Amino acid sequence: MPMTPLPLVLSDGGRAAAGLVPAVTNKDCVTRAIAIGDRRPYTEVHQMVTQAGRDMQLPDAAENGVNLNVAAKLLHDLGWRPVPEVRNASLTQEDLETALRKHPVLIVETLAGHLTAVVNGAVHDLQGMSTATDPAHARTDQLAAVYAPPDDGRARVPHVDE
Repeated sequence: MPMTPLPLVLSDGGRAAAGLVPAVTNKDCVTRAIAIGDRRPYTEVHQMVTQAGRDMQLPDAAENGVNLNVAAKLLHDLGWRPVPEVRNASLTQEDLETALRKHPVLIVETLAGHLTAVVNGAVHDLQGMSTATDPAHARTDQLAAVYAPPDDGRARVPHVDE
């Protein structure tokens, strides 16, 4: 059964503020999600993703996308951890709402291979939680994994323009 889409707050994660041209595709989603969720400068995360890609012989990974295993390793290295009660593709709206009550900031991986930040129940991204170009089609029933921030207070609610 399809679930109601979460509200969408359009955010490039700080890409434009960093002086980078708008992404031609949404393949910078790992960089964008980590920058928003972890409140790190876009350029810092871009460099981390690029280096992780180089380590796997993937040139321009921050622009061309990375394997989600790379994203999971980056999140782990930054102290983010999978939310164990929300670890499969048959998530319910209730599962997600429970996770959001415990963690106001989450990074979500979709089955479509997209990473996005969810802050206080709203998706902070350019496209929502799917690869659909129409945000109205961003559905929460396509989640593969949900990551919670470290407990060091770093992951706070970002400003709308971040």
